[in-house]
Amino acid sequence: MGLLRLLLQAVKRTSLRRAMFLGAALASSTSLVLPPPLAQARPRLAPVPSVSIGVASQIPLGESFSFTVTFDNTSGNPSDVGYGPILDLILPVNGADGNAGADTPDGITFTGATYLGVPLTTSVLPFPDADGPGPGTTGCVDHPYYRNTSGVRLQVCGTAGDALVVLELPFGSFAPDQPPITVSVQADLSNLADLGTPLTLRARGGFRFGADPLDNWCCGDSGDLTLTGFVPATVTPMRVAGVLVAASRSSAKTVSGPGATAPGTRKKARFA
Repeated sequence: MGLLRLLLQAVKRTSLRRAMFLGAALASSTSLVLPPPLAQARPRLAPVPSVSIGVASQIPLGESFSFTVTFDNTSGNPSDVGYGPILDLILPVNGADGNAGADTPDGITFTGATYLGVPLTTSVLPFPDADGPGPGTTGCVDHPYYRNTSGVRLQVCGTAGDALVVLELPFGSFAPDQPPITVSVQADLSNLADLGTPLTLRARGGFRFGADPLDNWCCGDSGDLTLTGFVPATVTPMRVAGVLVAASRSSAKTVSGPGATAPGTRKKARFA
């Protein structure tokens, strides 16, 4: 305030040159008091992966079947490109009675995955029995692609005997304006599966390298930061009406009478 008062007095009593000198001094002293302007941080690119599952609600016992998993980058910013798209699946290999390896698995097993008919690079990692036999047993596996910011492999955990299936999508990068990727997954349903007991498939997605093409997990762009949560979908084992054909043995002795069946003929029995 003292310098400002001197400036006003200078304007009244002295020359314009003296006033300009005092004004410069005032500006200099103000710069010492006020903090420097903050630099504007550049917003970090943030791809937004999204995953959905398409599967029939019912599958016949003992049948091979396929389901779809769709991957997309749903960011509203066209610049939010993700690099190295990956899909993770968890399949209920145990089924209802597998009991984490203590009984015969009767669930769903993975047989392959394709994109536009081309097989994908896949990794199948069964969850180990980490705490010994018994109900409720769980185990963890190291993810083949993701690391955390310390360089440690990301762990995925599940019921022992079930499996983590990792699908590497055939794209180096994936931008928000690209159409979604729909992958076809092939699987088998056990012929021992429990009728009417739903089995849950799970899927999630992310970008292996994050928001740039470098594997720089150390420096704030760890790919595991892009992972979605697991999305569930259920499949219910069912029995389909069909025809069971049983061949009757021919008899050396001809049987006569009402309802008799001629030798060599075949009986048809229906089951529901």
